[in-house]
Amino acid sequence: GHVKRMNLPSRRTDAWLRSFELVQDVILAAFAINLENINIHKYGHEVILMSSGTPFFDSKGKLAGYRGMDKDITKIKKHEAEISQIAFFDSLTGLANREQMMSRIQEELDFCIRSKSKSMLLFLDLDGFKVINDSIGHDIGDKVLVIVAERLQRVLRSYDIVGRIGGDEFVALLRCS
Repeated sequence: GHVKRMNLPSRRTDAWLRSFELVQDVILAAFAINLENINIHKYGHEVILMSSGTPFFDSKGKLAGYRGMDKDITKIKKHEAEISQIAFFDSLTGLANREQMMSRIQEELDFCIRSKSKSMLLFLDLDGFKVINDSIGHDIGDKVLVIVAERLQRVLRSYDIVGRIGGDEFVALLRCS
């Protein structure tokens, strides 16, 4: 494909610096490279590049350098993030959806078995929620769900997770410390 040359500054993200160190290791080992890296454009936005290259050697077989190209994959990565958001998060509350919660519960079960630790799974159902929707309207009901989601997130620790698995049903997965 066509590769557009960009004028990128020398300022890089921490992730770029870590990947650059990995690339240096790969170069020293003379392997072909294919990696994604994030650059900061001179106007401040991120540009995600796919860097591909193969080593070339001098007449004595010594690594002389790499030939390759960078391809801007920023739009592709943004689309992937949007698809992931749709697939794993509730569109109303932004919480994990049923699919993601099932996956995280399985991961937590596996972790608990390996580490012989415990976790809690809380099921929360809003009593009388149907009355709110039926009497005041679905717009107000949606606002109530968003407020409940925000409050649940606010009281959880950073490594706990809460999700909305149905209309007025929430699940919280809490690791015991």
